[in-house]
Amino acid sequence: MFTQLTSCEVIRVTNADTSSGKLILKDKKGNSADTFVTTSGKIFKWKIETHTLKSFQSIPPKTSAENSSVFKKEPHKKFLSKTFKGKLEKTETLRKEEYSILWKDLEGNPHTYDPLIQVNPN
Repeated sequence: MFTQLTSCEVIRVTNADTSSGKLILKDKKGNSADTFVTTSGKIFKWKIETHTLKSFQSIPPKTSAENSSVFKKEPHKKFLSKTFKGKLEKTETLRKEEYSILWKDLEGNPHTYDPLIQVNPN
């Protein structure tokens, strides 16, 4: 028997602006991922592909209520890598959420960037 694998979405971080805190996020086709549109239940990865930032610290949801996040749990760093990974909740309605990427520049200064994710039902 075959089991269906959950497909994976990748957001590539291709540059960082230390004066504004903005990250340049791209999807697999090279389009902007500042507002990323996807479907529910997928595994998500953020891959750092630039030398203009040192690291991500965390990727917390901006919502305060625990059950309102589009993420099943807060995305976390994959062991010994520059990749963060998370999984989206399954949903039967369209959901949008602003989330934060807390990151450090090459000098160790902290920055925050707030992109948006739109999760469509399957």
